[in-house]
Amino acid sequence: MTSPEPAAPLVVLDEIRMTFATRTGLFRRGEVRALRGVNLAIANGETVALV
Repeated sequence: MTSPEPAAPLVVLDEIRMTFATRTGLFRRGEVRALRGVNLAIANGETVALV
C-alpha cells in the first residue's frame, strides 16, 4: 500500500524580509533586521500562530 502524495500548500511565502528604520543620532539612520530570508509553507489543516 502506498501513501497518498501530500497536497500542495495553501500558503507559501519565500524569502520574507522585514526591516525597521532607526535613528541613532540627530542625522544618523540605521535599520534593524527583524526577518531575513524566511520561508514558510502552510498546508491544509495546519494551524500557525505568530507572536
